[in-house]
Amino acid sequence: MALVTPIRPVLHILLMVCGLSIGWMPALAEGRQVEFRVMRDVDRDVSISDIENLPDSAFEAEVHVSVGSRYGESSLWLRLINVGSTEVLQLRPVLDQATLFVRVGSTPGWQEFQTGDQIAKSARNILSPFMALPIPKGADRNLMYLRVVQPTAVSIKLRGWTGSEFTRMETNDKYIKLFLFGFIFGRFYI
Repeated sequence: MALVTPIRPVLHILLMVCGLSIGWMPALAEGRQVEFRVMRDVDRDVSISDIENLPDSAFEAEVHVSVGSRYGESSLWLRLINVGSTEVLQLRPVLDQATLFVRVGSTPGWQEFQTGDQIAKSARNILSPFMALPIPKGADRNLMYLRVVQPTAVSIKLRGWTGSEFTRMETNDKYIKLFLFGFIFGRFYI
């Protein structure tokens, strides 16, 4: 017991130094907002082949879109606009199922990328604590669709990242969570 008392102040000082070093890390960035237009799929029976033949007027411009049973539907189609140099598309909050449809190069048809709580981790294209989908090199950045299936009411936001920005954001998030865990552990158990 006598050894614990001199160690405690040293550990508290070490935790404070670690906390100050977190302040020097770049803040968790938000990424770039990705704009979209919305088509509500009330009956959940619209396919990508139906979507690609719809005129632009079938999609409504909305700043924030909500999906879920409280709003009368559980599925949305989003036509992504202004994707730019985005390599990773982050969805907020956590969703049950999201499928990104993109055309790559001169390959006919659509490539599909999935994420969500209802998607097995082995089937996700990016294994991350964040809901994220890849946008492959050579993708047609003017024609992308995202289908969202969500039975509970949520408001959806999309953020675009380059690959290195997304990795840096994940790393900073991990360090902050480890520091907070260490602080709580050190404060209450040392």
